[in-house]
Amino acid sequence: RPTPSGRDGISVLVERQHRLHGTSLIVDASVLLRLTPSASCTACAFFHRFFHRRSLRDFDVWSVAAGCTLLSTKLEEETGSGGPAPRRLLREVAAVYGHLFRRRRLRIGRRASGS
Repeated sequence: RPTPSGRDGISVLVERQHRLHGTSLIVDASVLLRLTPSASCTACAFFHRFFHRRSLRDFDVWSVAAGCTLLSTKLEEETGSGGPAPRRLLREVAAVYGHLFRRRRLRIGRRASGS
Protein backbone atom coordinates (compact mmCIF):
# COMPACT_ATOMS: atom_id res chain seq x y z
CA ARG A 1 0.00 0.00 0.00
CA PRO A 2 1.56 3.32 -1.02
CA THR A 3 2.25 5.96 1.59
CA PRO A 4 1.00 9.55 1.22
CA SER A 5 4.53 10.57 0.21
CA GLY A 6 4.50 7.95 -2.53
CA ARG A 7 1.17 9.23 -3.79
CA ASP A 8 2.73 12.72 -3.91
CA GLY A 9 5.46 11.48 -6.24
CA ILE A 10 8.26 10.99 -3.71
CA SER A 11 10.27 7.88 -4.50
CA VAL A 12 10.58 5.03 -2.02
CA LEU A 13 14.34 5.61 -1.76
CA VAL A 14 13.97 9.32 -0.95
CA GLU A 15 11.23 8.59 1.59
CA ARG A 16 13.40 5.95 3.24
CA GLN A 17 16.34 8.39 3.43
CA HIS A 18 14.19 11.07 5.04
CA ARG A 19 12.77 8.60 7.56
CA LEU A 20 16.27 7.40 8.42
CA HIS A 21 17.39 11.00 8.82
CA GLY A 22 14.44 11.73 11.13
CA THR A 23 15.05 8.72 13.35
CA SER A 24 18.75 9.60 13.47
CA LEU A 25 17.79 13.07 14.71
CA ILE A 26 15.54 11.57 17.36
CA VAL A 27 18.25 9.20 18.61
CA ASP A 28 20.86 11.99 18.73
CA ALA A 29 18.45 14.30 20.57
CA SER A 30 17.53 11.53 23.00
CA VAL A 31 21.19 11.04 23.88
CA LEU A 32 21.73 14.76 24.45
CA LEU A 33 18.54 15.02 26.52
CA ARG A 34 19.46 11.86 28.46
CA LEU A 35 16.12 10.22 27.71
CA THR A 36 15.41 6.57 28.38
CA PRO A 37 15.58 4.11 25.49
CA SER A 38 11.83 3.68 25.89
CA ALA A 39 11.19 7.37 25.25
CA SER A 40 13.52 7.31 22.24
CA CYS A 41 11.79 4.27 20.73
CA THR A 42 8.38 5.81 21.38
CA ALA A 43 9.44 8.98 19.54
CA CYS A 44 10.67 6.92 16.58
CA ALA A 45 7.39 4.99 16.49
CA PHE A 46 5.41 8.25 16.54
CA PHE A 47 7.61 9.58 13.74
CA HIS A 48 7.01 6.59 11.48
CA ARG A 49 3.29 6.48 12.25
CA PHE A 50 3.01 10.18 11.40
CA PHE A 51 4.53 9.66 7.96
CA HIS A 52 2.25 6.69 7.32
CA ARG A 53 -0.60 9.22 7.43
CA ARG A 54 1.04 12.43 6.13
CA SER A 55 3.31 13.27 3.23
CA LEU A 56 6.91 14.42 3.39
CA ARG A 57 5.86 17.09 0.89
CA ASP A 58 3.64 18.74 3.54
CA PHE A 59 5.79 18.41 6.69
CA ASP A 60 9.51 18.72 7.26
CA VAL A 61 11.43 16.00 9.04
CA TRP A 62 13.05 18.31 11.62
CA SER A 63 9.77 19.69 12.97
CA VAL A 64 8.10 16.29 13.11
CA ALA A 65 11.13 14.72 14.83
CA ALA A 66 11.20 17.48 17.45
CA GLY A 67 7.44 17.18 18.03
CA CYS A 68 7.67 13.41 18.38
CA THR A 69 10.53 13.76 20.86
CA LEU A 70 8.56 16.21 22.97
CA LEU A 71 5.41 14.09 22.82
CA SER A 72 7.27 10.93 23.82
CA THR A 73 8.87 12.66 26.80
CA LYS A 74 5.43 13.72 27.99
CA LEU A 75 3.98 10.26 27.42
CA GLU A 76 6.87 8.49 29.13
CA GLU A 77 6.85 11.12 31.90
CA GLU A 78 10.44 12.09 31.24
CA THR A 79 11.64 15.27 32.88
CA GLY A 80 14.89 15.87 31.02
CA SER A 81 17.94 17.08 32.88
CA GLY A 82 16.28 20.08 34.47
CA GLY A 83 13.44 18.64 36.52
CA PRO A 84 9.70 18.28 36.11
CA ALA A 85 8.86 21.71 34.68
CA PRO A 86 7.20 21.18 31.24
CA ARG A 87 8.24 24.60 29.94
CA ARG A 88 11.84 23.87 30.72
CA LEU A 89 11.56 20.55 28.87
CA LEU A 90 10.13 22.34 25.83
CA ARG A 91 13.06 24.77 25.89
CA GLU A 92 15.54 21.90 26.25
CA VAL A 93 14.06 20.02 23.29
CA ALA A 94 14.10 23.19 21.16
CA ALA A 95 17.69 23.97 22.20
CA VAL A 96 18.87 20.42 21.45
CA TYR A 97 17.31 20.41 17.98
CA GLY A 98 18.83 23.85 17.32
CA HIS A 99 22.21 22.48 18.38
CA LEU A 100 21.80 19.42 16.15
CA PHE A 101 20.84 21.63 13.20
CA ARG A 102 23.91 23.82 13.60
CA ARG A 103 26.21 20.84 14.12
CA ARG A 104 24.93 18.98 11.05
CA ARG A 105 24.98 22.12 8.90
CA LEU A 106 28.60 22.69 9.93
CA ARG A 107 29.47 19.07 9.08
CA ILE A 108 27.87 19.41 5.63
CA GLY A 109 29.73 22.68 5.06
CA ARG A 110 33.03 21.01 5.82
CA ARG A 111 32.26 18.16 3.41
CA ALA A 112 31.31 20.58 0.63
CA SER A 113 34.50 22.62 1.02
CA GLY A 114 36.66 19.49 0.97
CA SER A 115 38.13 19.88 4.48
